[in-house]
Amino acid sequence: MRKLAGLAVILMAVGGAVGCSNNENKVDANPAAIDAHLADGALFDGGISANHSVSAMNLMFMPGTMTIRVGDTVTWTNMDAVLHTVTSGTGSTSPTAGQLFDHQLAPGTTFTFRFTQTGSFRYFCRIHEFLGMRGTINVTP
Repeated sequence: MRKLAGLAVILMAVGGAVGCSNNENKVDANPAAIDAHLADGALFDGGISANHSVSAMNLMFMPGTMTIRVGDTVTWTNMDAVLHTVTSGTGSTSPTAGQLFDHQLAPGTTFTFRFTQTGSFRYFCRIHEFLGMRGTINVTP
């Protein structure tokens, strides 16, 4: 889907430039340059990213699990009236707790993180982990 959107942008730009009736504004489209740009994937794999939302609400992360692509961001928003954290890892006793991110979320605030590697990234709220306030972000290529 992303490749089609990127291709549409290129075609519109090239088509609009080539389709001008005034020769002074006419641009020569170089198909080899366009093909090279498409082949390197710059527009599609690294240049287009999406932002996904997770709500901290009713002492839960919603959705609890989501799948995104490398380069996408996730924004957590605290919809509760109490403090939460967004802490990477499986739990507070884990030696890797908070190594990727560890952010306090006051009521009504947000935290955004860009995922740059594939994998399954678990996270939790340090304050409410005993209530099962946990989530997982699965990142695909």
